[in-house]
Amino acid sequence: MNTMMRKRVRLSPLSLALLPLLWANIAQGEETLNVVAQEQNTENGLLATSSNSATKTDTPLLETPQSVSVITRQQMDTQNVRSLNEALRYTPGVAAEQWGGVSAFDQFSIRGFNYGSTGFNDQFLDGLRMNNGLVYGFQQVDPSLLEEITVLRGPASVLYGLANPGGIIASQSKLPVAREIRHVELEAGNHQYQRGSFDLGGKVTDDGSVLYRLAGTATTREGQERGTEMRRWAIAPSMTFQPDYYNKFTLYARAQNDPKMGAQTSLPVAGTAHDNPNGKLPTDAYPGEPDHNTFSRKQAAVGYSVDHFFNDDWSTTLNGRYTSVTSNYNAVIFAGLEADQRTIDRAIAASDEHFNTLNFDNQLHGKFATGEVDHQLMLGMSWDRFTGHANYASGGVSSIDIFNPDYGQAVYGELGIIRITACRTRKPGSTCRIS
Repeated sequence: MNTMMRKRVRLSPLSLALLPLLWANIAQGEETLNVVAQEQNTENGLLATSSNSATKTDTPLLETPQSVSVITRQQMDTQNVRSLNEALRYTPGVAAEQWGGVSAFDQFSIRGFNYGSTGFNDQFLDGLRMNNGLVYGFQQVDPSLLEEITVLRGPASVLYGLANPGGIIASQSKLPVAREIRHVELEAGNHQYQRGSFDLGGKVTDDGSVLYRLAGTATTREGQERGTEMRRWAIAPSMTFQPDYYNKFTLYARAQNDPKMGAQTSLPVAGTAHDNPNGKLPTDAYPGEPDHNTFSRKQAAVGYSVDHFFNDDWSTTLNGRYTSVTSNYNAVIFAGLEADQRTIDRAIAASDEHFNTLNFDNQLHGKFATGEVDHQLMLGMSWDRFTGHANYASGGVSSIDIFNPDYGQAVYGELGIIRITACRTRKPGSTCRIS
């Protein structure tokens, strides 16, 4: 029997079920068996075979000596995710949505290590760190602007600098590609949920030397807590210039505005996770004041990526980004449960902050061989700079019956203000000047 195999294939259960029929044909005198396989297209699919975030090279995931999970664009669309926390729901080793209905922050743990436990952010976007804020002004990117999310479990400091041993989250933005993209979607649901998104891209010139992409989204809905709201719009334009095989330059920007981000508070254990003699609290219970709940944030970023190939084996990649974040928070929050198990103590928390970040990551890539062994080399250097200021205030406010709240009757005390005049987090152990 002469066997011709044009491609190595992975047999599915259906293929295995057909094997007896194939052998029956062979037994009847068939001398030649032609096996033809169609390559599975994994681009934009649920299964990723590679991720530049895993090693900052084009090494396939099967050859990457680290536990890696890649959440593709199709998976995000299938789950219809509206936050990074939702996207991480099915990722091994990751515990997400630790604040329940609070979606203003991406809070998670990887292998038991909490997000930001080093004092730095363990999230990276396009290979560059997304720095923490001073109080409430953390960076966050709407998932509709992302192409993929990669979770690297285990230590990753060799590639990404200071990070906790549990792992990091490395995301990739939607950037220009040669294929035509025309995607528009509209959604609506209960709790006044409305959302519209678009993703447009393709060639500007016939030869593909200039590419573009424009992604955006707008969302409005009620918050989980009674009387709260959530609003967001975001847009991300980008252009790629590729005059020849050896050079590629991408320029991108992002603007995101969250004028209302729901509530940032908690509820007593008795009546939620544990029993309470007064009953169980409803899922929309809110210990604050709907008319005294300001939580807004504005983000803007501009960045670049430059690739230059010296030849087929050696190349360099230069990445840089400037980000500006402004946030304002002023709300009534839960402070404690009194002995009657229904009256709660409350407090005011407020902050007004602004910070800027500069992030750079430069790399040199090379491929060479020593005898029959092939090598792939990467050398790089990253540099981060953070500057910002904030005013933080806290004070007391009258209590309320959480089982029968009467909003609009609160009595507010005097606020005590703490001013964080400057903070630069370039190295571990850096401190802020506080007055």
